[in-house]
Amino acid sequence: MRSIIYLMMTSLIGQVAALAFTPLLSRIYSVSEFGMLGLAVSIGGMAGIILSAKSEMLMLREESEDVNQYYSDSVNFCFLMSGFGLVVVFAISLLELAEVYLSLMVLFGALGTAIFSVTRVYLNVKSQFRKSGAINAARGACQPVIQILLSDITFGLVAGWAFSFYVVLMFVARKARRTIFQSIKAIFSKVSIVSKIFVSALISEFTVGFIIISCMILYSSQMSGYVVMVYRVLGFPVMIISRAIADYMLPKYKGYYLGRNSLAEMFLPFSFALTAALLIVAVFSFVPQHWYTLFLGEGWEGVSTFFIVLAPFFAVRLLSIIASPIYLVFHKEGLYLLFSVVLLVGFLTIAIWFYIDSDREMYEYIKSIVIYGALCYTLYVAGGVALLVKKLKGRKFPC
Repeated sequence: MRSIIYLMMTSLIGQVAALAFTPLLSRIYSVSEFGMLGLAVSIGGMAGIILSAKSEMLMLREESEDVNQYYSDSVNFCFLMSGFGLVVVFAISLLELAEVYLSLMVLFGALGTAIFSVTRVYLNVKSQFRKSGAINAARGACQPVIQILLSDITFGLVAGWAFSFYVVLMFVARKARRTIFQSIKAIFSKVSIVSKIFVSALISEFTVGFIIISCMILYSSQMSGYVVMVYRVLGFPVMIISRAIADYMLPKYKGYYLGRNSLAEMFLPFSFALTAALLIVAVFSFVPQHWYTLFLGEGWEGVSTFFIVLAPFFAVRLLSIIASPIYLVFHKEGLYLLFSVVLLVGFLTIAIWFYIDSDREMYEYIKSIVIYGALCYTLYVAGGVALLVKKLKGRKFPC
């Protein structure tokens, strides 16, 4: 538990810094600019998965002597794919589909997201929780400061998000052990595994930002700005708890699969997370509107409605983040992919339904997404727990 508490405290530092600067940022930047940030982060998150192909997840499956090699392979692959990303940005500029500067910032942030994710997985698999916690805290604290410093430039919020990754990564960067060509060969030798993880992770990332993107398409950037603010504030407790427990559990899941850890070690963090999830729903369901207006400033009236309806979604997602590595460690990438597809198809069906029936309000749309998403995530978590229990059969030590 000391490791979990340490990871929570370091995550708390980063999240508190981000939350503390929110009243200032909400007065410097408009609701529409927050909507643009949400769109950029969603696209950047998906692009980051494409850049890494989630090859870092191979570190969950391999023995310790292979982890260092796969770390180098994943980083090399990220840089190679970012070169193709520049070609895409160039094509976008020629077709005038988006501003070149914004496209470059999204690609820059996507590369940072990818390498940051690879580094965190590497540190957690190696049980280097102090370093993992430190980079989380540092990035969370750096981002709002950079966004304030860049408030005079176009898309300052997006640029601050992109640059924050590199301020941290320069302190934990490791020299690659293999050339890019050797890395490509190593990753493609596991293509059947990587492809399932990659597609699942890409769909999963898309569904996380789906509410923001779809609200911008179906309604407006200002309306999606409200959702982005909810993501920012509700993400505060969710990321502190889920990231700390998930980071701690990565080597535990692997140890349990290999027969080195007991089942009791798996359920204690789950029980803690479940309690936290219930508290999140309870707290944000009863905060009065004038508290949000006082905290965020004028122009954010009515945002409390979105906090109330999205709180259950974030609570269940907290549990799903902790359960996700189980499917990868237990070599159940197919189930992981199936869940992602079912979730995406449901979200798209709801979005199309509301696009056809365009007179319905945004509140109804988000409520429909939340109900379906919460149901899917609940089944997903239950499936992960079932895998843990099933593995108990044939074990020689007590749980």
